Amino acid sequence: MTARPQRPSADDVRGLMAELGELVQDLGLETPPAEPPPAPADAAPPPAAEPPPAPEAVPMWEAAEAPPAALAPTLAIAPQRLDEAPRAWSPAAAMVVIEPAAPPQGHRTRALPVSSRTRRPHAFTIVTALAVLVAGAVFAFSRLDLGHTTGPTQPVSQVAFEVTGLRTVAAASAAEVSRQPLTTRFPSTVAAVYLDVTYRNVAAADAMRVVILLQPDLGNAPQSTVSDQTHTGLDPGGEVVLTVPAPGGGFTPGTYTVRVLHDGHLEQTATFQVSQAGG
Repeated sequence: MTARPQRPSADDVRGLMAELGELVQDLGLETPPAEPPPAPADAAPPPAAEPPPAPEAVPMWEAAEAPPAALAPTLAIAPQRLDEAPRAWSPAAAMVVIEPAAPPQGHRTRALPVSSRTRRPHAFTIVTALAVLVAGAVFAFSRLDLGHTTGPTQPVSQVAFEVTGLRTVAAASAAEVSRQPLTTRFPSTVAAVYLDVTYRNVAAADAMRVVILLQPDLGNAPQSTVSDQTHTGLDPGGEVVLTVPAPGGGFTPGTYTVRVLHDGHLEQTATFQVSQAGG
């Protein structure tokens, strides 16, 4: 009894054809494609082939918000500086981890805190200087002993010296002057002319200057100074009698002017006349 040969299945045929195709490619026995026949001259040019669609750009870096599972492994090559020598390849160099050349797009960085050393404001310096000045002033005043400073314990109000009156008097002595009336005309034979001067607000240092000027009656003689005296130690009672004795040969007839001054200031002035005896 003879066995019937089995027919090969479709899968076996396809597998055999695939193996034959791979063998032809390995041996380089594939037939080049036949060139298309030349197109006639009046034939329309074939339509331009549309450019193939650009491949979808794969982002170099994923967004910071993407979950860790969605991040694809990427490889970034650090740029090589021009001044560096080319690196030789070696298995050890190939295994070195290269840092990324740039941070990922959308990467959020956290701002570092600013140094706590800040410049002190200008107002703080001014306040400090004022505080130092106030402290120095308080210390200086605390060292002063105001209770033992020099000067009067009560305010002193000094009223200015003032001459209140000036009279010319004819009398036998100075003791009678205060009781005699004012006299403005004297004979040339009089022994003396008395001046009754009253004043107020006298002090121990006060002094009076009495100047007597003569304008003669005869001729064109100029005015001359008969007496110029300064009197100190004035009576605190406020009155003093000054004696103007007659010169040798008697008073010269003419007009006499009496001026009383204090500290260079003219206080009072008076005049009296001296005439010829029997005139």
